[in-house]
Amino acid sequence: MESNAQCPGLNMDKGVAQFGGNEELFVTILGYYVTDTYALLDAIGEITEESLAEYAKTAHGIKGSSRSVYAEEVGDAAEKLESAAKNGDLEYVAANNAAFVEQIRQLLHNIEDMVAARGAS
Repeated sequence: MESNAQCPGLNMDKGVAQFGGNEELFVTILGYYVTDTYALLDAIGEITEESLAEYAKTAHGIKGSSRSVYAEEVGDAAEKLESAAKNGDLEYVAANNAAFVEQIRQLLHNIEDMVAARGAS
């Protein structure tokens, strides 16, 4: 089923289909995704050797929730960072975290804009 709404960074058609063609339900789920993902971003503090295990858990959470709403690019980026953190690759995590956080923030803003546009129509 095709979605009437579009949102950069999300596969809306797959998301709506996942929820039986119910676009309103998928948009409601996206609202929870936004709230939960902001909380996960807030949990990312200074990245140190000691914080890599916790970072891996956070990246894992973002990976799973992102893939569940078909935010595939964010899910893939989270998977790479999770793997690096689990392998103790502080250099990779430190070098890529800022771009990752920005990518997620942009997606969350895109979702918020789409939801706001739906409410205004």
